Amino acid sequence: DKYEADDYKIKLECYDIMMKFEKNIAISTDNLSVRQLVTSIASSLGVEIEDISKWSQDIINKPTKNYTARELLGYCAGISCGNAIINKQGKVDLIKVNGDIQQTVSTDNWFSKKISDTFFKVRKLIVSTESKDKITIGSGTDDETITINNPLCNNNSANNMYNFLSMLSFNGFEAKFDGNPALEMGDIIKLTDNHNNVIISPILSSKITYKGGVVSTISCIANKKLDIANSYYNNGRYSNYIDRMNDNYNDLYEDYNDLYKDY
Repeated sequence: DKYEADDYKIKLECYDIMMKFEKNIAISTDNLSVRQLVTSIASSLGVEIEDISKWSQDIINKPTKNYTARELLGYCAGISCGNAIINKQGKVDLIKVNGDIQQTVSTDNWFSKKISDTFFKVRKLIVSTESKDKITIGSGTDDETITINNPLCNNNSANNMYNFLSMLSFNGFEAKFDGNPALEMGDIIKLTDNHNNVIISPILSSKITYKGGVVSTISCIANKKLDIANSYYNNGRYSNYIDRMNDNYNDLYEDYNDLYKDY
């Protein structure tokens, strides 16, 4: 978007194509599949899709409230058990934790590392939708439970999500080392430390800094309650989130009045 240069430095100001998705989208068609909605959103904004076959074919719930294209894309990614990104080619892509090893990594050049000695496994899924009733599948402790908000989700898609997530198990870890830009979010890595201990885990957080040299910090922190919607609310238009909170408050207020009248 902007370019500045002098004898000592070059400054580029760039914007992710995902900013195009900060636009309200109205869903007027019933019985849309995830793939149809993703295709419709991307087409309306002039953005290509990397591989539509990665996305779920489940039919979505038609939402009653207003959401941005970015939020809807995030919810579609949630049903597809992945994260929506704009890749290096400028296309909409879905990153999934699919269990295939993309990178093999040693700890020869690592500054620090923390590796969990237990596996994280999903045994219970709780989904909040626009309905007051939550969808609960499976049974497990808080540490084995994922809680999400997804207004597009229904019983069928929630079951499919649970079937995929319940097959995953991995160690949590956090590591800082000499930078390797080849490691990307969503990559499954096989990590061997200096004691020949091996773990296989996805990269769920990645940060690269430069200060006299490139330093990478990657991690996979297995939080017991992962609210997928929060990341999309915080990165999208916050006013929309406030508006929906007000809508929920008004719904509760009306319910209270009805109860009061009945009493």
